[in-house]
Amino acid sequence: SAGRAGGAAAGTGGRGGGGGGAERSAENRNLPRPAVYIAKLKEGTTDEELREAFGKFGTVMSVRNIREKKIAFLEFNTEEAEHKAIEAGEKQEIVIRESVLVVQKRVLTPRPAPHEGGAEAGGPRPGRGGAGAGR
Repeated sequence: SAGRAGGAAAGTGGRGGGGGGAERSAENRNLPRPAVYIAKLKEGTTDEELREAFGKFGTVMSVRNIREKKIAFLEFNTEEAEHKAIEAGEKQEIVIRESVLVVQKRVLTPRPAPHEGGAEAGGPRPGRGGAGAGR
């Protein structure tokens, strides 16, 4: 989480549409958003290594590094930065720990909010209730 906070702070200046990027992200967190998908990461690849390798294309706003699957999702401050990263990946120009990375565009969809209250099992099932059911 500390890496994410650093990325948001770093993204407040620099290139792009007049700042306010952090506010837009907060307002639109429940909307699908573009991200760059990274695969073939070596075991132990850190958020900092990803930020360093992809930072040359633009400001990395967030890193979601799923270490057990050896994949990551990055969000950039501009579409231009995202496209540059994807192009470099297609040309096999991005290497971390001697591993050529697979880089693709993906859309992150928000996870549904947990339901408040109610039965966790989803309530009564059809055909299972009532006295003498099935007799």
